[in-house]
Amino acid sequence: MNNCCKYFFYTACFIICFFLPGVSAGQGRVEVEVSGLSDDYYLAPIGRNGVLLFGETGKNIRNVTPYTFTKYNVNFAKEWEVSVDVKYRLFPLKYVYDEQYEKLYVLMARGSTSYVADKYQVLELDIATKKISLLNGTFKRRTHIADFVVASGRVYFGGYTLPPNSDLFFKTMYSLMLFYVPAFFGSLNLKLKPFLCAADFTKGTLTEYPLNMKGNARVLSITTDKVTDDVNVLFSEKISRKDITQGIIVLDSLGTCTEKIVFADSGNIDILTGLLTRVDSNNRIVIGAFVPRPQGYKESYFNESIHNPASSGFYCAGLDENKQTFLKLYPYTKFTNFYNFLSDRSQMRIKKKMARRQARGKEYQAKYYVLVNDLIVQEKSLIFLAEAYYPEYETRCETAFNPNGTTYQRCYTVFTGYRVTHAIAAAFDNSGELLWDNSFEVMDVVSYELKPRVKALADGNELLLVYANNGELKSKVIAGGKVVESKNTVKIEAAHSSDKVKENYGSGISYWYNNYFIAYGYQKIKNLSAGNNTKKRVFYFNKIAYK
Repeated sequence: MNNCCKYFFYTACFIICFFLPGVSAGQGRVEVEVSGLSDDYYLAPIGRNGVLLFGETGKNIRNVTPYTFTKYNVNFAKEWEVSVDVKYRLFPLKYVYDEQYEKLYVLMARGSTSYVADKYQVLELDIATKKISLLNGTFKRRTHIADFVVASGRVYFGGYTLPPNSDLFFKTMYSLMLFYVPAFFGSLNLKLKPFLCAADFTKGTLTEYPLNMKGNARVLSITTDKVTDDVNVLFSEKISRKDITQGIIVLDSLGTCTEKIVFADSGNIDILTGLLTRVDSNNRIVIGAFVPRPQGYKESYFNESIHNPASSGFYCAGLDENKQTFLKLYPYTKFTNFYNFLSDRSQMRIKKKMARRQARGKEYQAKYYVLVNDLIVQEKSLIFLAEAYYPEYETRCETAFNPNGTTYQRCYTVFTGYRVTHAIAAAFDNSGELLWDNSFEVMDVVSYELKPRVKALADGNELLLVYANNGELKSKVIAGGKVVESKNTVKIEAAHSSDKVKENYGSGISYWYNNYFIAYGYQKIKNLSAGNNTKKRVFYFNKIAYK
């Protein structure tokens, strides 16, 4: 393999909002100008059926917003479009495509990617009939949605709900209550409640499962078994410092709870995330991130980051029928290539810290925020892909005036987004042994939205890792713990030589089908042709092949 250009070629097709005026077309390119940064469009690859583009197609009138779905085939020829009115000023939060029944499901909610509240809708679009169905529900409390999956024609989504009174008052008064409340009333215990719901469009029902868990409990992830169509719900239940239960709840193809598997040897760790897959007819494996439970751990709603706590490594748990067979832990400090994203000087500094800790008989513990990305099943290994990130802040200062006319400096801290540092790929065998690890340095992606950025495609022994940012595709090819092709960058060019891209934002990439990816985003373009000095903003997507 030579360079990145060998791996990619582009079929440029820029799709812009069909509902706005000023449509122009060129060979291999269709574009419509968008009005500005507030326009949000969503792209759902639907395999060999093509791709679906959807978004708002009009203003909100009397609490109703029109959404239009447009289908393009694999050659980006427009085939049809259909519209639906969405109530309550809801926005697409998550979506998933059911390849078996060829249906797209969208969770419409009000809030952010972290928490939603109030009313929501689950939308079903049948690709064959173009029929749209809606189910309406209500989140009783502020809710974090961890996963949104489909199995056997049903949609499952879950996470956890916040305590009803977990607002500004409790957060600002916590420092006082930490001292005074335990002295008079006992320790403060504000509970998280697990949330799990199923949408069945055949029956037209939304069913919320009564999980009946005590203490602080949450649904961590939901995965599907492609062999049996079972739904596996990873949960964590913390009643007290010594009474902590973590495990899997299994729902069959009818949505009925059939078994509950508790991790027997997880007393010293907190399981934060996990993806489950079947390795044969009897055995399953769960791989995810964990953090050691510190001594003197006290149950409190505020003493940890409930949304996505920092992790210290990966775990691998084996399940045989209805019991756990093994649980193996791999701290990040034991990985060979985990710190490759850092400079040589920074890596040396960490190694010295580890040596000093070991000299004192202690273990150096690395902590990183990680976002679970994918679990790639190969013939002899399971490749777990995750992304490390950290919240980034900056201090801003401004000059203010006193009433007497004098000036003073006022400084404050501003959250500027989550910075992705690198992606980690770790391969395990069916007995949970770590085979190899590798990493892909990122560092240039900063976003307010937490979502996986790096996509992977396995080709024999090689693994392609690629992400999009600022109108560029950046890739790396690895084979086990070795690097086949180091990081390369390919720029996404405009369709015409006279077009100059002035601005890129909202760049992303998704796996499509076979060896194809699809890259998308927004661009501000200025045309420099003779006698023409026009500017426009477009939403685009490109077909990308890996060879």
